[in-house]
Amino acid sequence: MDEATVIDGVYVLKDKLGQGGMAAVYVAEVDLNRFDYTTLYAYTQVSAESHHKRRQKAEELAGKLRGQKLDLATLRTVLEAQGIPIPGQRVAVKVAIGEIDFPRFEAEWKDLMCLNHDDVVKVYGGGVYMGRPYYSMELLEHIVLPKRIIAEFSIRQKIEAMIQGGKGLAYLHDNGIVHRDVKPDNLVVCEYLPGQFVTKVADLGIAKNLDSSVDLTLSQS
Repeated sequence: MDEATVIDGVYVLKDKLGQGGMAAVYVAEVDLNRFDYTTLYAYTQVSAESHHKRRQKAEELAGKLRGQKLDLATLRTVLEAQGIPIPGQRVAVKVAIGEIDFPRFEAEWKDLMCLNHDDVVKVYGGGVYMGRPYYSMELLEHIVLPKRIIAEFSIRQKIEAMIQGGKGLAYLHDNGIVHRDVKPDNLVVCEYLPGQFVTKVADLGIAKNLDSSVDLTLSQS
């Protein structure tokens, strides 16, 4: 799939951020007037005693909502009022390439869309386009390179970055998801304001949902 491809009339693929054996990730511009908030709404409105059951309930609610005529602007307003992250004008879009395991790819983004934590990359939704599954997620910008962290960060800043990453991983584990590929490249530090930083747990393509009978192992870009 090339740059300038338009997925489902919503995502215009731009620069490629990276590619592995099973997926490619692109920067994409979003047509916010055509983005369907229905699935994101369904996956963030349910609760259950386990993450696996919460996802099942979310899928049931999403199925019911698809058959109704909903005002998308109202759904967006509700999500914003609840403090649930919604896509901006640019996102990252991950597209499966090569031999595709549809259940695993779908499970990857649906498991993450149920979650909402400041230190975990947010997923907004996904689907299938021209036979290839994809999903959109938070675009990490103003990334602080490791060499800058080593050279410029104080001991306190380094510790705070590690604590934030630990909080993100703990949140995933509390929801029955084990990352299984924890390394500096997957704990991304971003400078969201001058001198203010946040660590995001990313690259969950080989995460495992302990509540599910499906092994979510997936080679990541």
